[in-house]
Amino acid sequence: MPDADDFRALARSSPWRWTTLRLTERRRHDRTWSEPVHAWLRRPDLLRVEDAAARLLDVVRGTPTVSAVLGSGPWDPPPPVGDPVLRTDGLVAVRPDGAHLEDPMWQDHRWVAELDPAELADGRDGPPLELERRRRSQARRQR
Repeated sequence: MPDADDFRALARSSPWRWTTLRLTERRRHDRTWSEPVHAWLRRPDLLRVEDAAARLLDVVRGTPTVSAVLGSGPWDPPPPVGDPVLRTDGLVAVRPDGAHLEDPMWQDHRWVAELDPAELADGRDGPPLELERRRRSQARRQR
C-alpha cells in the first residue's frame, strides 16, 4: 500500500515518468459538476480535448518550456537544469533545483498544475500535503 511519501514521490515524478496520457476531467463549480471532457496529452507539445459526445473542443500545440532560475546578471544564461534524483523504485526523490515543466494549457493554469502536481509533493506557499491530517480535518467538518 503506498504511503504519503510514495504519493509525494509520484506527484514529483510526473514530467519524467510519462509522455502520453489519456484522461477524463470534471470540475466542481460551487455545488454542481461540469460535464466531463476527455483529453489526450502528448508531451511535450500536443493536447487534444473533446466533450463527452466526442466533439472536438480544442487542439493545443505549444512550445515546450522549462523554467529555471536566472543567472546573477540580466544577460547571464540560466544555469543548466540537471536530472532528477531518483529513488530505488524509479520515482523522483528530488526534482532538479528550479526546474518546472510547462505542459500545454487548456482554459486555465489549473490544467497544468493537475498534470504536474509538484505543489502536492513539496509545497510552494506552505508545507507539502499531509494526507492523514487532511482526512481528520474533513471528518471533523462532516460531523
